[in-house]
Amino acid sequence: MAFPFENCDLNTKKQINDIDAKLAELEAELKDLHDQMREAVGPEKAYIAGKEKKVIEKMDGLGNERASLLTTCGMSLSNWSGYSIKGGDTELTSISAEWTVPNVTPSSTGQDTFSATWIGLSGPPDDTSNVNIIQVGTSQFILNNKPVFYAWLELFPANPENFCKKGTTNCVTNVPINLMPANIADTLPVKPGDLIRASIQKMPFNNNRWRIFLMNSTQGWGISKIRQYNDTSGTPLKHSFADFILENPSRPPNELANYGAVTFKKCRVNGNNANFSNNQSLVMVYDSSFSIIPGGQNGDIMSIPSEPGSSGDTFSISFGANKPPRP
Repeated sequence: MAFPFENCDLNTKKQINDIDAKLAELEAELKDLHDQMREAVGPEKAYIAGKEKKVIEKMDGLGNERASLLTTCGMSLSNWSGYSIKGGDTELTSISAEWTVPNVTPSSTGQDTFSATWIGLSGPPDDTSNVNIIQVGTSQFILNNKPVFYAWLELFPANPENFCKKGTTNCVTNVPINLMPANIADTLPVKPGDLIRASIQKMPFNNNRWRIFLMNSTQGWGISKIRQYNDTSGTPLKHSFADFILENPSRPPNELANYGAVTFKKCRVNGNNANFSNNQSLVMVYDSSFSIIPGGQNGDIMSIPSEPGSSGDTFSISFGANKPPRP
């Protein structure tokens, strides 16, 4: 797990910068003491050694303080950006939010690019063994230099279920390379600027049945599905994190689509205001084993969320390294 300085709030950034300045002064002081030690003789060596020890102790203390501050800045991942809330001792049984479908623009490389906006319930987002996610959302791709949009649900690790027009036969089938519908024309319409409302809710008195809902208010359609979902051990799934995510999906390595920006609003967990805090934020950073960026360096920021809005239940995410203002 890496904690990204770029996603710290301004006060935390100032504290970290102040610590870095103090550490630089102490490093210079320690170097000077090392130089003095080379010239010292007799009791003077013990005196300088004592001063060196005190400087090192100060540096260790400041280093620990810096590391602690960074943990309040969220974490960095190779394919998710947004916010992820830990349920703690409370079982997470529902999540909901709304967003406006972002537009996507072609890459200068001419390559196909991918992005997905979704909500879901999962295990820890930084746990590579986390193979159980129940999610619903929209995809925004560039394929052959043309934008593609559609909606889906997914009971990961199973493939997604696409939301299809009634009577169509070539929508649910997923193309293996990018898990998209075989025929986009058979999917229910999704366009940039459409208002999406989505929710996932565990059904009462039945531990492994979930109601998954997505409505496109702009296009005038909605889908409600009931699905049974167990974890990989076959027991009813108990999720520990509520996720509000912009993802670089599909099978790696691939290029994240330039989606501009997207804002999650009216975010609810177990029916309550999500009350986001910055330590729940996720920054997507470049990992050459997972993504493609022409000339990119591992650790480069690909997608970054804002600080939570004043209401506590909203935030924005932007493509690239520039942190967006809070909504």
